[in-house]
Amino acid sequence: MYKDASNNRRDDHMDRWTWMMARMYAPAVGALAIGLLLMLPLGMIRESQLLSGIYAVARLAPALAIVASVIFGLIATVRLWRWDQGSSPLVCECGGLLGRERPGRFGAYRKCLACSRNVNEKYYT
Repeated sequence: MYKDASNNRRDDHMDRWTWMMARMYAPAVGALAIGLLLMLPLGMIRESQLLSGIYAVARLAPALAIVASVIFGLIATVRLWRWDQGSSPLVCECGGLLGRERPGRFGAYRKCLACSRNVNEKYYT
């Protein structure tokens, strides 16, 4: 957020760097939400006579989802830290980080997390 010079009010929109960070941390937030939602039915499963046999396995699901969330968050943090330090090899021309590799009609490509442009593999390998 930055201040507007004309009337000193804050703009409430997100710039492309904030969107890039949101895209990087989205899998971690999603896994955390799944982990928290998986905790809700555990009480009912534990008390049910019919489903009590699967409780031992089902009680591990929220913990695994939360561990996955922490791992996804750490991966995003390390990638952003390396990008900030200038040591990330997967950078778009706009300066944003590139996402995962995807198959395409003209070869593999990666989508820029800042400007959403598709970058062909010959420009980042």
